[in-house]
Amino acid sequence: MAAYRRLAEEFRSDRVRAGLEVELCDDGRLLLAPQDADGWDLLVGAIHEIPDVRKGVTPQAKAEELFLRDVKRLLAHPIDVLAHPFRFFPRKGLQKPTHLYPVVADLLADSGVAAEINFHTHQSEPEFFRHCLERGVKISLASDSHELSEYGEFTPHLRVLREAGASPADFPRILLRPRGV
Repeated sequence: MAAYRRLAEEFRSDRVRAGLEVELCDDGRLLLAPQDADGWDLLVGAIHEIPDVRKGVTPQAKAEELFLRDVKRLLAHPIDVLAHPFRFFPRKGLQKPTHLYPVVADLLADSGVAAEINFHTHQSEPEFFRHCLERGVKISLASDSHELSEYGEFTPHLRVLREAGASPADFPRILLRPRGV
């Protein structure tokens, strides 16, 4: 972590921010050492795995219950963004629970955490982001670049925002600006 911090500081500027994507431990703590938690411009909370959810075994309703539990756990920490909401479900062979869109949007609004539009191996849902916008939830655009061709590609993100009811004139009000920007 010390090496990453040094590297991040080399590039940090008014236009470049440094952050981390963090996950939960099984007991709900952030998978981040306490001494490494401070000093970031952005902490992005993610749910990639839930230990009690097994592909092809765990029923949809149980997976939804555990997902909501972990969303609430993440939101209890000082995160700024919820990464790729609902990507967890198709990766586990489950349906995206559209009935949870307003529930998660309410949780984000209550906690002041932004929702991330992200297209890396995932289709972001305009309906979910419409619920977020209706509740005043800020939106974070993430290219989640795993290949150079993905870096800064935000055309699909803008489509989702338009389909959710936002226009470019709304962007200054609805898009998340990291601390200090």
